Amino acid sequence: MKKLPNPLQKIYEDSHFKTMKEKSENTPYFPRMLDIELTNHCNMSCVMCPTGNGSAQRKKGFMNASVLGKVLDEAAEHEVPVRYIRWGEPMIHPDFGNVLIETKTRNLICHINTNGKVLDYEWIKFLVDVGLDSIKFSFQGVSKRAYKEYRNCNQFHKLLNKIRLLHNYREEVGAEFPFIQIGTTVTREPAYIIDQFKRQVDSFTDAVYVGTTRDLQAKPPSSVPYCECPEVFDKLSINFDGSISACCGDYDNYTIVGNVLEQSLIEIWNGEPLAKFRKMLLEYRHNENFLCSRCARTVLE
Repeated sequence: MKKLPNPLQKIYEDSHFKTMKEKSENTPYFPRMLDIELTNHCNMSCVMCPTGNGSAQRKKGFMNASVLGKVLDEAAEHEVPVRYIRWGEPMIHPDFGNVLIETKTRNLICHINTNGKVLDYEWIKFLVDVGLDSIKFSFQGVSKRAYKEYRNCNQFHKLLNKIRLLHNYREEVGAEFPFIQIGTTVTREPAYIIDQFKRQVDSFTDAVYVGTTRDLQAKPPSSVPYCECPEVFDKLSINFDGSISACCGDYDNYTIVGNVLEQSLIEIWNGEPLAKFRKMLLEYRHNENFLCSRCARTVLE
């Protein structure tokens, strides 16, 4: 089976395989990509997620057209990709279809993360036909049992069938998009079960990523050195209300550096609040911010 290339691969490599010092010496004038939170509402209740388990305290809502338009216009001006991800399910936004149309009308590379719960054949056709560049399906575990345990939902096999249907439609119409990937984390699953899962989905995905399930609110052991932050030198994370977080992992406004309703993205990117975050992290003073001191990447590295 032909595997499509990841349209964001080069950006990911620049973000994750360079040190903060290296990136600080060559920080772009505008972020390399934008993470956009269409909503922090979700249609699932995953036990490990601050949204799903109810531990996130900030207000909930949906991004309105004026905020989205401002963000997309500036993204188009600088020709940077956008990713519809963060702390909710983007496909439950009441105007999700038009969001993608507006994005692709501006010729932007567009990625979405989804749990796939609302995906059906009509949505599948739309995603391919509108020109969505990349889609990542979020799993938990690599088995029906583990998925149900962490996601409180029985859609493991149903979701696999939906992904297969998306792949089949993409092949049927001869499209070169979207790049189809599965992302999951595991806890107790042995290596042979993980390998079995990868083989199971290989024929209808372009990539599979398996990480380790972490408690996003747990403080790493003091013996573990703080991580090289891949966020503050590469991208901005835009909440549904227009507020800007320095980190995609910010579920409760611990790293707010501005608001797109008050400043342009480029002003926020080059502004003093974000500069202070960069300096703090460059000096490995992660403990000065609640979220940074508990960064899951610290444990992963």
